[in-house]
Amino acid sequence: MKPIFKNKYLWIVIPAVAGLILFVILNGGKKSDHEIIALNAQVKFDGTRLTVANRDTMDYVNTTLALNEYYKIRGINLNAGENYVIWPAEFIHYNGKHFSSQQVPVKFSIWCELNNGKNGFYSKKLR
Repeated sequence: MKPIFKNKYLWIVIPAVAGLILFVILNGGKKSDHEIIALNAQVKFDGTRLTVANRDTMDYVNTTLALNEYYKIRGINLNAGENYVIWPAEFIHYNGKHFSSQQVPVKFSIWCELNNGKNGFYSKKLR
């Protein structure tokens, strides 16, 4: 009796491809634990300071606040239902310089971890 496949490596490749196809089919419909949830937050800039409100029912953990995308405050927690007053000069560029009073805050964003293991995001143009 002649073998169906003359190449001995096909006996390895065919089951591997079939396993990959089965994996994709079985995991294709599942949602990722890393999905991003829109935060119920609010920010107001009165010309001098920012007021940030966490209007969610869960805390924002290990939060990064960003001003104009490059100036950040990292690693803080914002408790559910609370407001925070933040001065623009508290935001620091990666090069160590603080947000200057000559600069204009244009964009604000929040990235955080949530208690359910997912990530949260909020963004708003200030002007």
